[in-house]
Amino acid sequence: MSTQTPFNPLARLLHWGMAAMLLAMLFVGVGMVASIAQREWLIALHRPLGIAILVLVLVRIGNRLRHPPPPLPADLPRWQAHAAHLSH
Repeated sequence: MSTQTPFNPLARLLHWGMAAMLLAMLFVGVGMVASIAQREWLIALHRPLGIAILVLVLVRIGNRLRHPPPPLPADLPRWQAHAAHLSH
């Protein structure tokens, strides 16, 4: 049985939603470079998707400030804990 506190549901939803959106942006970007014929509608998709990601980043920062993440596991090696703090 785990006693670790999980991330709040909104943080998890934002994390996975943004992961999907960023992956979509990657494919849209490749498509814009690879296809001249499809470029117009891909740009029309790229712009609002980018704005939505920016808005979600701001929501995610606000959520992070209101709900701090759970503590790292006590048995985590020191270098991994340091790397985790640097990456966040």
